[in-house]
Order: sequence, then C-alpha cells, then structure tokens
Amino acid sequence: MVKRFILLMIIFLFIIGDRSYSKERVVAVILASNLEKFKIAYNELQRTLQEHKKDSYVQIVLSTPNPDPASWANALKRAEGMEVDLIIAFGAPLAYTALKERISVPLLYVDVYEKGILDAFKSKQMTGIYNVIPITTVLKNLLALKSFKTLHVLYCPLEKESEIQAGKIKELAEYEGIKVSLHPLKSAQSVYDISINNTDAIFLTSSVILEMGANKIAQFAIEKEVPLVGVSETVTNAGGLMCVAPDAKIQGRLISNFLLNYIEKGILTKSEQIKEVNFILNMKTAKRINITIPFTVLNNVTKVIK
Repeated sequence: MVKRFILLMIIFLFIIGDRSYSKERVVAVILASNLEKFKIAYNELQRTLQEHKKDSYVQIVLSTPNPDPASWANALKRAEGMEVDLIIAFGAPLAYTALKERISVPLLYVDVYEKGILDAFKSKQMTGIYNVIPITTVLKNLLALKSFKTLHVLYCPLEKESEIQAGKIKELAEYEGIKVSLHPLKSAQSVYDISINNTDAIFLTSSVILEMGANKIAQFAIEKEVPLVGVSETVTNAGGLMCVAPDAKIQGRLISNFLLNYIEKGILTKSEQIKEVNFILNMKTAKRINITIPFTVLNNVTKVIK
C-alpha cells in the first residue's frame, strides 16, 4: 500500500512538473526585413519546434517591419507592450536597437557579427547566435582572383554593426597592403554616386538596408566589371562574385535550441558562435566580368552558383 502511494505521488509530481515546463509561451518573432536569409532561418526554427512537438506550447507573433531604425524601434516596443515572454530578433539592427531603447523583455538575437559591443552592454536579458566571419579569408581569395588598386567598402551609417564591420575590414585590408575607401550609404541606389574603375573591387558589409538593394549594387559592379564580395549569401544570390557567410538554416536550428531551452526550463542559454560558414562563388558573374577562377580558390568553395 505504501509503495503504491509513493508510486502515485511520483507520477503526480512528474505530471505537475511536466505541466510547469510546458507552459505556453508567447514569443514575438521580428525579422529586420524580408531578406531571404531571415525567412530561411525562421522556417527552420518552426520546423525544429514541430519536430520536437513543442509548437503547441509556443504562440508566435510574427512581424516584419520596414528596414529602417524607426520601424525597428516601434516593432520592439510593440512586442514589449504586448507583454510577450520572449523576443527573437532576426538581424543585428534589432539587437542594437533593443539595447538603445532599453527593451526589458528577454531577447534572442540571430545573425550578429561578433558580439563584442553586445558584451559591452552586459545585458543579462540578451543572448543568441553570433558569427565571426574570417574577413581575411575573403580578402586573400579576392587578391587571388584579381590584382586591384582600391577596395571600396560599402556600409550603412544607420546600422551600428555595418559601421563597425567597415572599420574592421579597413584595418585588415590595409594590413594586407590594400588601399581602402570607405563609403557610408543610406540606400543601395547611392552606390551610383561612387567613382569606381575596372581596377578596383567592392566589399559590401552586412547591412540589412543595403542588402535589400543588393541587386542594384551587384548590377553596378557588373557594369563596372569589378568583383563584388561580402559576408552575406544575399550578395552572391543578387549577382555578386563571392562571399563567406553563415548558413541561415543552421542559425535557425541553433536559435530554436535556445527557444526550446527557454520553454522547458525558463532560462536563457549563454550566447553561441556559429562555426559553420559557406564560401560561395557565383560563376555566372565571374564570366560576366571576365575573371578566371584559379584552382587555389575553387578548392575552398563550398557552394557554386552557375
């Protein structure tokens, strides 16, 4: 009789405990724009939740604001006003805006370059997935493709991460003996105001605003017959020559693990670096700008666009 009572108590406590972990969470998912990489990562998050049979425990409120600072701030404040349990921010601008606006809701970020500035704020309410793209690898492969006089680095002054990245690229490129010209652009169309000749190259930083117009930037580069490189798959998909970029599906999978841990335990996992990156080459563009790809570069490529 005593044994049966103990057994019933264990089952009862297990059920109660299980219910506490499976409490429904309201999660605001915000995409910094409708860029394909964000949609791919979000779809992977949804797929992983379904795979673990946790999708019924999460009520997702999805929003895709216009790609500008005011809209990002408004989207975050709306989520905070709705008293959601958690915010998942796809895109670095949302993470930096959340810090600036002092958003109080716990936040998971996706697609952030490095995390030094986020650590500087020492926010216990913010964690997520970051990448450390090997910019030196991009530069060395670019030099192997073509000898150029000036590297034109495009960044958006409205996005803190883009500006930080531009400075990093300049520092590393000059260390390699490359002359660098920085160009702060508030729109992709502004690239046509830059004076470039066919002895140069272009590096597009990770910028939501500029990547939204990546097709225009890629077309400009093709017209000038110069290589366009970057650190986002958006660059090569738009017609750029080469990029080294984190895998969007893997980012979605990793951030879903953060969410699952939050659902089950109610805690935020320590930020994690995504180590898998793709080296992508657009062979169609290479032919259009008359660049022959040496085997030393091809051997490093993980994905080819034909």
